[in-house]
Amino acid sequence: MKIKKSINRIIWYDLETTGFNPYHNNIIEIAAIDNLGNNLNVLLKIKDPLPEKIVEITNITDDLLKDEGIDQYEGLNEFNKFLKLYDEDNKYKNRTYLVAHNNDSFDQLFLKYQFLRYKINCNLDIYKYIDTFRLSQLVSKTLNSHSLKTLTTIYKVKNERAHRAMSDTLALQAIFYKLIDRAIKTFNIDTLDDIIDKIKNPKYD
Repeated sequence: MKIKKSINRIIWYDLETTGFNPYHNNIIEIAAIDNLGNNLNVLLKIKDPLPEKIVEITNITDDLLKDEGIDQYEGLNEFNKFLKLYDEDNKYKNRTYLVAHNNDSFDQLFLKYQFLRYKINCNLDIYKYIDTFRLSQLVSKTLNSHSLKTLTTIYKVKNERAHRAMSDTLALQAIFYKLIDRAIKTFNIDTLDDIIDKIKNPKYD
């Protein structure tokens, strides 16, 4: 898919967290890249020790957060600043897209609650969201799994540090373009808004 930089800003992002509940768990890592050459990767400190399962999955440790992490408000605000890089000239107003895997049921919900919890001055509803999990479901009906791990295998995308936010984000970006190409060929659509509409209303011709 050819996406002109002057028209859209696409932000791919990933969160590593202490669990699946946005109301009771915390974000410990945020990574984001966009199609304009900008990137962000921050570790966020938490008060309690990390669950052993999270350490096992992510290889993020209490010592790593202590040595390299910043506090929750500061980390979330760094992401807020990343989102608002082009706000002053309104260049990408209504044309900024946030892409994540499981965006609808995880990342977006986590982000919105944590921004509210820490009083981050940002209206996240002004952005448009694309969930590559749901996009994969749309274009690959026969797959039994639409996990990021499965898709990296199918599309031969490297993810050398799976479950670390930046590595997952880079893999996500590559998979996104593969899925977009399939959506264009399958449904004869060529804008990101068309993609969003098709995910929400998956009627097959």
